[in-house]
Order: sequence, then C-alpha cells, then structure tokens
Amino acid sequence: SVIFSVWRQFLPYDQPILPEVLQRLGYATHLVGKWHLGFCHWKYTPTHRGFKSFYGFYNALQDYFNHTGQQDAYDFRDDEEVDYSAVGHYSSNLFADRASDIINKHDVTQPLFLE
Repeated sequence: SVIFSVWRQFLPYDQPILPEVLQRLGYATHLVGKWHLGFCHWKYTPTHRGFKSFYGFYNALQDYFNHTGQQDAYDFRDDEEVDYSAVGHYSSNLFADRASDIINKHDVTQPLFLE
C-alpha cells in the first residue's frame, strides 16, 4: 500500500529498522531517494529513523524535474530542509551525484550503509 500525504500513517516508532541498528553499531547511514515509511511527524522521517542524512522525497509520487507530487506540492529534501535548488534537475542525476559525493567523502575506517 502507498502512504499518501494526507494520510496519518507511518511505520510505528517502536519497530526498529535496519539503519537504526546499523547506526548503533557505528555505521555511517545515508538515504538517497525515496522515503516511504511515513512523514506525518518528524519522528517518522529518515533522519529520526537511523539515517545520518537524507536526500530525496517523501510523497508517493513525484515529477522527475519539478519535484511536485500530489496537489502540485513541492517535495524535495536535503535532510529536513526543503531543497528548491533541485528544481529543473532530473531526480536520477541528483541522486547519483549525492550518492557519489557521500561515497567519495566517506571515512573508509567507518562502515557505510547507503540506501
């Protein structure tokens, strides 16, 4: 099933997910792309569910260039901040660039989990 922006649905906070466990084990955890486990409250979003960073969108669908989805609402984030600099840039290219940046800047002495 899909979680739409007007729904108050989420993965319950008391159910740990892989990035939370890996972060406790010392991994650097990053999410690039689509978060699909709820966003009706900050505590259900990626940077509160074990990811050190998040670059992408929350909604069920999105235009690849203008990054609008349901009700023409803009939905593109850099961590918790709305990132308007993405407008006019193809999502896949933005994601690939961010993933490459994370990998290239990563401290190789620390394990990495990049989703």
